[in-house]
Amino acid sequence: MSLRNVKNSRSFYSITGRLTLLYTLSASVLLIGVTVFLYQGLASSLREEDKQFLVEKVHTIQILLQERGGKRIYSVEQEIQRGMLTEKIMPYYDYFSRILEPGGTVLIETSGMAGIIPATAFPMPATETEYSNLADNCFRWNTVDGQPYLLLTAQLINKTGQSQVVQVALDVSRENELLKDYQRQLAMILPLGILLSALFGALVARQGMQPLKNITLTVQRITANQLQERIDPTLWPRELQALAEAFNQMLGRLRSSFVQLTQFSADLAHELRTPINNLMGETEVTLARARSEVEYRDVLESSLEECSRLSFMIDSLL
Repeated sequence: MSLRNVKNSRSFYSITGRLTLLYTLSASVLLIGVTVFLYQGLASSLREEDKQFLVEKVHTIQILLQERGGKRIYSVEQEIQRGMLTEKIMPYYDYFSRILEPGGTVLIETSGMAGIIPATAFPMPATETEYSNLADNCFRWNTVDGQPYLLLTAQLINKTGQSQVVQVALDVSRENELLKDYQRQLAMILPLGILLSALFGALVARQGMQPLKNITLTVQRITANQLQERIDPTLWPRELQALAEAFNQMLGRLRSSFVQLTQFSADLAHELRTPINNLMGETEVTLARARSEVEYRDVLESSLEECSRLSFMIDSLL
């Protein structure tokens, strides 16, 4: 593309359009960034909440095992079987628990857990019982039909010193559905926000360009006979005051040039009128009656002098 074509293409640019585009792009980046941040924050919060829930269950079972010596007592079994009732008590959580002997024998487990999550699906047990360490050992696992679970395994020591393995699993399908609903809502809100940003950007850009339109209207009222008009810089924004002052200076130079040109035209007309009048006068007097050859010669010599004077003036002008 040639330089001329580039300049022609740039002439079609609209400052209002460019400001609107830049504002829309900035708002879009900001909206997308905030949207991603909010979504990641919600997802992270839900994940941490799920992990802490499993850690709490492990520690609850640990406390019960230490108090009761690891036997099949009613309090431990009640805690293990409580996962069956969570859908009625706490619809947000649906979890399973299992206690294994060192040899892998199931001591207690939530009813139906074996058919949903086998013991082999769990990761190796964590030996530390600190909250942060246990949360780091959480593991996501899906059943054959795609049901998502969060698994945690911990190795505990009961009151008698025996080692036992606790396996807890949390159904996280509700959290996944919540995140999907949130994604759908964001997918609807984000384009609407970008569209509104474009509309507001156009309004702001048009309002910001209004002073230029006012300057244009003022300039259109200035003609060759009204060069005394001036633009008051104090009425315009600070960014346009320099433009207004420069335009006023240009008007001053133009007015001065027009005055000089007018004076020059008057002086030129006066200078040209004198020799032309002389030529006309002498010619009229000569033609008034018959003259001798000497008189005609004198008139022609005088006319030649006036013509030489006119020629000199023209050469000076050129």
